Amino acid sequence: MNGAWGTICDDSWGMDDANVACRQLGYRAAVEAVSSASYGAGAGQIWLDDVQCVGSEEHILACQNSGVGVQTVVIMKMLE
Repeated sequence: MNGAWGTICDDSWGMDDANVACRQLGYRAAVEAVSSASYGAGAGQIWLDDVQCVGSEEHILACQNSGVGVQTVVIMKMLE
């Protein structure tokens, strides 16, 4: 958020979510959606949890989620 690094909790993370995140970062699409902290635990603030994209969103914040900063983890830089 605001250029700060944080995490997105990987609960129910899937290809639609990964595709939206990758497109937001300038990539065409995701190759794979990983979960269960496959790359280790995230660091910093958990910005989003329970993300549920339909796949057509242009920004990860447009996807249904628990609320920014609300926790109920894929590392990326959240873009404004």
